Amino acid sequence: WLFMPMCDMQKQERLYPGYSTQKVESLKNKEKKVALVPIEGEIGVNANSIVNYIDAAVKSGAEGFIFEIDSPGGVVLPSKDIEDRIKAIKQPKVALIRNTGASGAYWVASACDYIIADEVSNVGSIGVRLDHFDASELMKKLGVKYDPIKAGLHKTMGSPFESLSEEERKLLEGMVNNLHDLFINSVAENRHMNPEKIREIATGQVFLGKESLELGLVDGLGNRATAAEWMYDNVKGSYDIKIYRQAGGGGLFGLSTSFGEAVGEGIGRVLL
Repeated sequence: WLFMPMCDMQKQERLYPGYSTQKVESLKNKEKKVALVPIEGEIGVNANSIVNYIDAAVKSGAEGFIFEIDSPGGVVLPSKDIEDRIKAIKQPKVALIRNTGASGAYWVASACDYIIADEVSNVGSIGVRLDHFDASELMKKLGVKYDPIKAGLHKTMGSPFESLSEEERKLLEGMVNNLHDLFINSVAENRHMNPEKIREIATGQVFLGKESLELGLVDGLGNRATAAEWMYDNVKGSYDIKIYRQAGGGGLFGLSTSFGEAVGEGIGRVLL
């Protein structure tokens, strides 16, 4: 039932200690299964794997899901893909934010029935950004001329070899604002909150766990034991936790790859 290389099983389980509590261990015969799906590092190409892990856990009979989140967010569509898949889960689902559950990662967490964070976790950052790299002044100094042949007025919009016009900037700002509205409305729907209340705090600011509880962004403060006991109460009994996780991770490599791609494209991917 474990969705990982068997040789890594003991190592993987040691990475996530603290889910076994006296309450969860109270029954000797644990027939229930709960899937632990870590969401770590920048959200991007790993989204397909995470969705596949959820599908595999559902097919294997998981009766509950714990999503352990430690991520600063990432690209819009992959974040939305994971959020959409979590929303479709019928079984009880809890998000545990460890160090960071920000931006796209918070969007993912908001799709769960209950969100737990530590009082010092970084939570929120409900905002959207689009990076544009402008090397046009450097090109002038080097004596290099950019002379594109194009069909379509805005086909080269965002090229790193020319500055944005005012019209192009307004077009891109409009796109980012529309995505921000989508983000706000989706979180409000998931959290059963007034969208205007979410909009007031959707400045891109990160809040500590204690602040995020006061703002309604999370439901409780705690740790892995807290998540384990929430799941015990919601699956109505003790259970075995099985980990669905890729070996290795994204981390700085994922961020540097994104940075390099963004420089090459001029306008990087739209990021949450």
